[in-house]
Amino acid sequence: MTIARWNPPVEPTRREQFLLKRLGRVRKLFGFLRVHRHELFTDAFQDELASMYRTTGAGKMPCPPRGWPWRCWCRDTWAFPTPR
Repeated sequence: MTIARWNPPVEPTRREQFLLKRLGRVRKLFGFLRVHRHELFTDAFQDELASMYRTTGAGKMPCPPRGWPWRCWCRDTWAFPTPR
């Protein structure tokens, strides 16, 4: 399973242009990010993000803690070996 690349359009839509014109002093960063996002999210940067994501163990089935308290109780009570 590969991570899909994000290829944002360079030109803003009419709706985005309307919103960019109405941005106030405080929200200028959002306008900057929208105008320059195709420069910021280059293929090299997306490769770096994907490499960080893949090392987190994503895509593996989670291991539920089912039976963990029972095994601890049995191990402490009757000295059963812990399964590995």
